[in-house]
Amino acid sequence: MSVKTVVLLVAICGGAYLLATRSDAPSASAVAPDAPHSSTGCSASRRAIEARLRAPASAKWGDCYSTTSGGVQTVTLNVDSQNGFGALIRSQWVTTVRSNNVESVAQIK
Repeated sequence: MSVKTVVLLVAICGGAYLLATRSDAPSASAVAPDAPHSSTGCSASRRAIEARLRAPASAKWGDCYSTTSGGVQTVTLNVDSQNGFGALIRSQWVTTVRSNNVESVAQIK
């Protein structure tokens, strides 16, 4: 490989790295633009799910994902919590939120 080729590859990789780490670039955990109330939807969903857990104090919350369509926010949450025997179990929940009120809660896993 020639020196020009190596310099070109280093410049391309460095530029790609700088673009990927820009502070104004959206992060992987950034909320989708179509979910303006996702933090409120996630909080409301957590409260609704906690009411259905055997040991809500043991809950370790995972990622919260949300999408909005037609004014209805669909929120998916993962939680690790103790079951009736004290074993830590991972479960996945889906809620629908309209106007920051949880309309439905379902455990899917």
